[in-house]
Amino acid sequence: MEEPINTPISSPKPSNNKLFKILIIIIGFLIAIGLFLNAYLLLKKSKQPFPIGFPVSLPTPIIPSPTLAPNSTANWKTYVLPSKTGETCEIKYPPTWQIREADGPSSFSVEFSKEQFPEKGLPTSNYIDLLRFGNEKGVSLDNWLGEMVTGDSTFEVTKSSFGGKEARFVISKRGGGKSFYVVNGEYIFEVTTIVSEATLDSETERIFTTMLSTFKFTDSTDSISNWNTYSSTKFGFTIKYPKMISKYNESWQYEEIGLGSTGTMIGFGAPSSKSGGYIWGVGIFTDKTVEQLIKEQGQQFTDRKESRKNIVVNGKSALFVTVTTNQYPDWISKTVYVEQNGKIYVISNGAVEIPEFDYFYNSFATLN
Repeated sequence: MEEPINTPISSPKPSNNKLFKILIIIIGFLIAIGLFLNAYLLLKKSKQPFPIGFPVSLPTPIIPSPTLAPNSTANWKTYVLPSKTGETCEIKYPPTWQIREADGPSSFSVEFSKEQFPEKGLPTSNYIDLLRFGNEKGVSLDNWLGEMVTGDSTFEVTKSSFGGKEARFVISKRGGGKSFYVVNGEYIFEVTTIVSEATLDSETERIFTTMLSTFKFTDSTDSISNWNTYSSTKFGFTIKYPKMISKYNESWQYEEIGLGSTGTMIGFGAPSSKSGGYIWGVGIFTDKTVEQLIKEQGQQFTDRKESRKNIVVNGKSALFVTVTTNQYPDWISKTVYVEQNGKIYVISNGAVEIPEFDYFYNSFATLN
């Protein structure tokens, strides 16, 4: 009997219909992947911050108000930003931190730092800055930010309000710096972190958030009305002086200082604020002329520079004289000269630049 021959069975070839179905499945799978990637990229893009000044509608967030321990700022110092217009603010800062003020043509700045300020330049560590900018033209905050914030950093900007006033909160994507801006009257106020190091450290960020929670607007005229009043029938004048100035955080006093036969000086200041214990002063002279007294103002400097302007103090004509020297740029002597009833009153800032001096000399009045 013959053995059967085992013939290998070939697998049937797929029909054209089956190939078409497989192709459809592959194409569908690729389309699904494409849709997923597109949705992911759109979602990621939607989370990117927008450039400052870009017209976009944002929700109104609440300005961060950290949960603080009871009385956590009870021992902090209070800084009141000086103002000639009555539009000012105050903010609290740690008692061990240093402050440095700078008054410019259209802005005023006060820096808060945990380290001593260098004689020149900026601190090497992160610090906090409070600024006030003039905005007489009423530029909107978005347009103003678009002009003022420059560089290649990307910023996240959120709209907010502060006591019913227009405000913005800005976070820099480079270094993590944070800034708060608010419009009040003809001014724009800013509280900001200055990132001198590579990034914003957690401690400076915490202090910034706490300081911002204490920020508020005040009426400077109310503060001035609470100043002490010095009055002397002997010397024939009255003047207001501060109970305390945040720069020194000490109660101010006054003292009558004899100048020999040339006159008398009433000194005002914090005991440890300056050698001798006083900064501002009102001198009373009867045997010298105004020109003689002006000549003595900064006479120790060979490069003495002098400027004058006529002013009015409480209805009395006065002469405002400023003397500076290139040898010591921080030495700025401002003196107001008032002649009345045979006396020359010399109101001096002691060559120490303190904005509140404007309130001091403007409160001067003779008694007869």
